[in-house]
Amino acid sequence: MNVWPLLTDLEEGKKLAKEEMAYVDGKLDRIDTLLKIVGIELDDEEDDDKLDAIMRLLKGK
Repeated sequence: MNVWPLLTDLEEGKKLAKEEMAYVDGKLDRIDTLLKIVGIELDDEEDDDKLDAIMRLLKGK
């Protein structure tokens, strides 16, 4: 399973299956852990903001 198309689907407002959402959540948690290790902390005010910030980092924007 590839997380990129699933993140794109979420960004477009599509609903994911329970197992897909669990997969995405696991990957986002791992990304968050890795970002903390390298000293980058994202604002956790809202999950949508977190997802947007991660998408921008992954896209290099």
